[in-house]
Amino acid sequence: MYIKGHLGKMKLTHKITMYALTIALVFVSTTILHIQMGTSLTNLGDAFIFLFASLFGPLAGFISGSIGSALADIALGWGHTAIYTFIIKGVEGLIVGLLFNKLRKKDFKISYNIYLFLFSLIGSLIMIGGYYLAEAF
Repeated sequence: MYIKGHLGKMKLTHKITMYALTIALVFVSTTILHIQMGTSLTNLGDAFIFLFASLFGPLAGFISGSIGSALADIALGWGHTAIYTFIIKGVEGLIVGLLFNKLRKKDFKISYNIYLFLFSLIGSLIMIGGYYLAEAF
């Protein structure tokens, strides 16, 4: 069975495998490459979420961000925040992927790296706002 989308015409098995690899890379980059700062965690997981959202589209951003980050929270002993992380990181990847979708339909007026920086900044602000709201309730 072939599926057409951001990843082109791809077998379902290949697509599932690709999503599994993106989840694994987000998980590893979050659990291994992290710095504990009080009640928060700084890590490289977001960089991979932004990368996958920009390359493979909003669905890949959502899947890799939500599942990979939530699993990392559980593995690091932050299981009580895993549901918030699932939603926040998923939306973060989804929004960045949607922004890149709009960009794909237009000509690049400035460097791709500048768009990546700007869209990643927007994604980061979504994450910060999401965790702020989650902690407020």
